[in-house]
Amino acid sequence: PGCVAEGITFTRKNSTTGPLFTIQQIRIQARYSDLFIRPGYIARIILDGLHVVVPPLGTNKSEPLQTDPKIRIGTLLADGAILDIQRQHDSPLRFGIHALTLHSVSRNSAIPFRLAMANPVPTGEITSQGRFGPWNFDDAAQTPLSGSYTFKQADLSNFHGIAGMLSSDGKFSGPLGHVESS
Repeated sequence: PGCVAEGITFTRKNSTTGPLFTIQQIRIQARYSDLFIRPGYIARIILDGLHVVVPPLGTNKSEPLQTDPKIRIGTLLADGAILDIQRQHDSPLRFGIHALTLHSVSRNSAIPFRLAMANPVPTGEITSQGRFGPWNFDDAAQTPLSGSYTFKQADLSNFHGIAGMLSSDGKFSGPLGHVESS
């Protein structure tokens, strides 16, 4: 069992900043056995053409996004996604997400992830894996995040007066609003 939906737009109630995210096509795949044994469990969700827009800090005073605590997702895939982080007085930072896989997605627990993406400034490639959440609905900046990363081919010529290529490996942790690396 499953379904396919196309042309999906998610907005927040009373938002003046536009869509939170859009999806060209969503494919939901379940198993008949899960319908009876694990109600609320979805085996796989594939998001094609996902485009997430994060508004500038302090501009969105709408109600927080809520999810059903009984829904659990085995695997969520969003390869080829785009993440735009809007800024107050500058053009958005655009991250091209080559591959994103989330496992054991639920509202009340940390979500393991694997990610490969293009970094906009300095331009380069990032791969990462770790855990995200559970989401803090009262203060998103306090949502926990931890994991490891590899940053390759970072082109320092994006910055005036510097040249060269940079590579880095490390670990990170902390609340989303103040992640620290080591």
